[in-house]
Amino acid sequence: MNTRQKALINYLIKKTHYITTKSLATEFAVSERTVTKDLNTITDYLIAEQLPLQMDRKKGTGIWLKGQPHDKEKLLTLLGTSDHKQIQLDELQHLLIFHTLQAPKGIVKLDDLADQLFVNRRIIQEELKKIRHLFEHHGLQINSKPGVGILIEGDENQKRQLLVQTLRNMKTSKVNTPSLKEFFKQDTLKVIQDTLKEILVEHDMPTSKNLSNLEIHIYFMLERMRHKAVIILTNSETDAVNNTPAQQVSSQILAKLSSIYPIEFSPDEINYLALRIASTFPSSSSALYFEKEASLLTDYLMYQVDDMLNYSLNKDETLKKNLTSHLTSTYFRLNYNLSITNPLTQNVFNAYPQLFLVLQLILDDHFKQETYFVPPEEIAYLAIHFQAAIERHKNNKTRHFRVLLVSEYSKAMATFIEARLNRELPELNVVDLLEYSDTLTQQHFETIDFILSTVPFFHPLLSVLEISPMISANDVLAIEKYMVDCPPNQQVKKFDLASFTNPFLIFPQADLKTPEEVLRFMGDNLVTNDYVVPQFIKEVIIRDKQASVRVAPLISLPHANPSFVKHSTISILTLKEPIDWHGEQISLVILIAVKKDQLKNGEFKKLFSVIHYLEEIPERVYEICQAQHALDILNLLSIYE
Repeated sequence: MNTRQKALINYLIKKTHYITTKSLATEFAVSERTVTKDLNTITDYLIAEQLPLQMDRKKGTGIWLKGQPHDKEKLLTLLGTSDHKQIQLDELQHLLIFHTLQAPKGIVKLDDLADQLFVNRRIIQEELKKIRHLFEHHGLQINSKPGVGILIEGDENQKRQLLVQTLRNMKTSKVNTPSLKEFFKQDTLKVIQDTLKEILVEHDMPTSKNLSNLEIHIYFMLERMRHKAVIILTNSETDAVNNTPAQQVSSQILAKLSSIYPIEFSPDEINYLALRIASTFPSSSSALYFEKEASLLTDYLMYQVDDMLNYSLNKDETLKKNLTSHLTSTYFRLNYNLSITNPLTQNVFNAYPQLFLVLQLILDDHFKQETYFVPPEEIAYLAIHFQAAIERHKNNKTRHFRVLLVSEYSKAMATFIEARLNRELPELNVVDLLEYSDTLTQQHFETIDFILSTVPFFHPLLSVLEISPMISANDVLAIEKYMVDCPPNQQVKKFDLASFTNPFLIFPQADLKTPEEVLRFMGDNLVTNDYVVPQFIKEVIIRDKQASVRVAPLISLPHANPSFVKHSTISILTLKEPIDWHGEQISLVILIAVKKDQLKNGEFKKLFSVIHYLEEIPERVYEICQAQHALDILNLLSIYE
């Protein structure tokens, strides 16, 4: 293949329509006869390389190089003219999962993977080793068989779940991955989308919902059925959708597709899709199966959150109704291993880490005797319901102001003024009664919002509102106006971090490179010092891989089930250089190892106030990460506003 012929291929690949040999001859400054010879050479090359591309020639119309975009990209790569950038490793892992699970009968050859992904066999082998644990987490095994290829063994249902999860990750990935549309036959996908919407409209079901998961499942069903791969449901899964609207909708969708494609869907395939429809549209399912369980869990969650966070939410009927409704669907999804998307999961975790953590630990404890794992997407929805209730609760309470009452009278006389203030303005909390003296202006009152005084004077740090000893109506109005205009002061507050950690649990400027290295290092130290059992390390690593533990810029808050904690503590580590923590830069790691009852501790709750403070004051995070000594880090994390 000479330089001109390579250039001709590049030119043809960019064309989306037919072009005449005369135009090509003019473009490359050669004769039409030379162009014809070059086209014949290119055609022979395509056949020799077994590329699924076609040099389509139409008399009187011209030439068009037809084929899929990824096959054209492969051609450019073979010729050494591709501007395709090397796939990033995290992209490569997603694509490996996708291709191995898409392979007919679960078998794919290393050479085929290398060709499809434009990397060599050695890199493929290395990356397959790295993702082995992810397959095992889904109950699947990657086995290499000489002369056969890579074999993915396990339940078809689990394969489909991992496929959908991988596709979702690829769609939300920040890196510039090749478009997934290249991997789907677009005509097939369009037929699926049109069929799905048509049947849903017939059944008065909303088509505005995110239907991408259903479309993906149906696409994979078609591919699997073409390759004679089958799925077998359990009796309980079949019973869950028998004689339900979801089953009826599923039957109609697959019946219509069977009239288009030469595929016969088994009853299990119909019910498999029905389960997915029921998950997307709870009203179409037998969700009432779990109404009792949902009601009991609602009561349990409300009681536990009240107990741990000191909220009085047990009479919030709106919260109870919302939780029961949502948990009915949650139980359905958990019972049949279905997933739910929640694009706000990370935002919820960042905004309400304490509430999120409390709900996670409560659910861990509730389901410890069962096989259910409640994913972070579900927890985030529950956290939103609880946060709404908490805000309703707060809005029903008036803000409280801490004030100092100063008068020329004795404390006994001033008590009368205080009683009148309490009656007229219950939101005021009179912290102290002081007789006026000239030294008041030199005193510093840390926790006071403002001063009420029957004596006119000026304080350099606090507002002084002058009132009459009889508290007139004008005094009340003036105080109310001040409270509306000036919210309670933010004062420097203290967090007794030293009661939850020790200098030997704080590691400044650690030179570690990966999240797992960090968690193993910190976890091993906790095990050595008898704070946790060895299983704690495994659990905290698993949880970290399942969901992001980033709570603020540069800050990670890993944790695990309290049942693996022997003595509650907090371990802190700063990194010499920020590391990539599953796509996010992290410099400060706060590892929580606490028993469930510790979450009720009022002082411990201040940790989350500290985190919110650090989120708003990033320079403090930088200062902490630059500290060279454990005691300096301890002091910096012990104050906030």
